[in-house]
Amino acid sequence: MIQWSARFLHHLVGRYQHAPLPSQGASAPSMPPQPARMPPEILTLIGYYLDQSSLLRLALVCQRLRDIVIPRLLFRHVLLVNHGAIISFCHMLLALDPTAGTFVRSLDCVHRAPKLSPANAWLIVQTLRRMTNILRVNIPIPFYEYYPDLLIVLSSFPKLRHLSLGINEAQNLSMIPRLPELRALHVTLDSFAKISASSPLRDMSHHSPLGSVLLHSRNTLEDIKLDLAAFMPAAGSTLTFTWPSVRLLDFGSLALGRWEHLDLSVTFPAVRHFVAPLKNRATWHTRNPTFLAGLTSLEGDWKVLRAAVAAGALLQRVVGRWQWTPEVDLGVFPSTLGCLALRVAAEDFEALIHHVNQTPFASLKVFALTIVLDRNAECDYTSMAEKVGAVWWCADLEFISVNFKAQRTVDKSARVQCWHGLAERLPWVRFISVRIAAETSVWETSVPGKSKEPLPSDAVAIADFYCLRRWTEPFITLH
Repeated sequence: MIQWSARFLHHLVGRYQHAPLPSQGASAPSMPPQPARMPPEILTLIGYYLDQSSLLRLALVCQRLRDIVIPRLLFRHVLLVNHGAIISFCHMLLALDPTAGTFVRSLDCVHRAPKLSPANAWLIVQTLRRMTNILRVNIPIPFYEYYPDLLIVLSSFPKLRHLSLGINEAQNLSMIPRLPELRALHVTLDSFAKISASSPLRDMSHHSPLGSVLLHSRNTLEDIKLDLAAFMPAAGSTLTFTWPSVRLLDFGSLALGRWEHLDLSVTFPAVRHFVAPLKNRATWHTRNPTFLAGLTSLEGDWKVLRAAVAAGALLQRVVGRWQWTPEVDLGVFPSTLGCLALRVAAEDFEALIHHVNQTPFASLKVFALTIVLDRNAECDYTSMAEKVGAVWWCADLEFISVNFKAQRTVDKSARVQCWHGLAERLPWVRFISVRIAAETSVWETSVPGKSKEPLPSDAVAIADFYCLRRWTEPFITLH
């Protein structure tokens, strides 16, 4: 990526503004040169190469830059992490020119908001109405249950391609309009929702709320995630349609119910990335070898992963959703494997290090290891990180992540020490991520001995790209 500084771009704009006009010939009267303004489109294009902090500094240079940078670039992808931020953003957008909302392309409201007052709900609805060109909406917490117009307004988004919603009752789904361009649908059941045995949410049929939503976009959907931990289709439910374009399918928290007996290769013939449910007694994988054989990215327990390998799947990405134990042979994975994510209990850590040192991974570029620690157990984080870095094939990685899943937090110095231990052994690995409890740090190494730490928001995006999007985005067209 080209690295532009806000100071350099401001200098460039100034030079452009004061450039003399072309000569009009000898007979032309002498006139003072007029400033030529840089077109907003060019400034916007250059601004795409700036990070958020540089854009903010640029916006503070002068009023003209502020009026271009804030709506066109800073508002392009909006992330709101608390209730106050949601309300403040709404006030700000409504105070600007009415066209400011047309530059918003994605909106993420990730805060568990309290019950909205009628005034705040109205404020959010009016703000949404201005985002006529929005492509992606992510509102995982169903605070809109108190104000149905928050969902009804989605019908004014004809270009909407990615919709991620939290729900707590079937009525939420019935309010979702038909979206002709929808490519991705993620539905999450709110963890506090109480679903009765007779709830329509438990029914998966042609006329049920969830079935209806899926069928309305049957020919355009490429990405489906049903994160409904309490969902269980009724015994008489049937769903015989085919979703011909779905490439990414996530049943990770789904109680399979009737899905257990589907021929997934017929229902979802184009799936390449699959997140399998974690069910001890599930047998769907024994009846779906054709479906498994077509996968290149798979997240599941070890019996599902082994079934995919046995079916001949040329897996490029594997995520073991159960902890690794010494009985699990990682050598069965194909040479096409480029991304491997594992979980291991602390007591099996040494056995895992010995095993992976004996297992060649010819094409591996990404390795993510989560070490599950005992509650309140003492841990030498640096020593464990150094042992991971000493694995011989790690030297050829592009991204490595070591995550210590602990109950108690530690200060950043522990993460820095782990990074030093990894960086000394892996000088050519571009990105090194260390997570202890809930805190994560990522370092980028351009050349050995020269590293920098990206902003937290950029660090999250880097990890998401290397561990997921790099292996799944080629399947979809969410642009």
